Amino acid sequence: MNIYISGPILGTTDYEERFRRTAEKIKKCGHTPIDPLKITREYPGSSSWTDAECLAYEIGLLSECDAIWLMHGWKDS
Repeated sequence: MNIYISGPILGTTDYEERFRRTAEKIKKCGHTPIDPLKITREYPGSSSWTDAECLAYEIGLLSECDAIWLMHGWKDS
C-alpha cells in the first residue's frame, strides 16, 4: 500500500526529521511511504517550482496512493 505523508512544513524547523520518522513507521508496517519532501528534492528542477507547481505535483502523487498519513498539525500544511 502506498501511503502519502501529509504534515506541516512552513513555520517549523524539524519537518525533515518528522517526515523521516513517519516514513520509517510506515515501512515498519510493510507499506511504501510517499514522502513529498524526498521526492521533490530528487526531482530535477523542483527547487525552482512555484507553489502552484508543487501543489500540482503533490496532487499527482496523492492520486497514486491508497491512504494518507496525517501527521500532527496537518491542517496547517
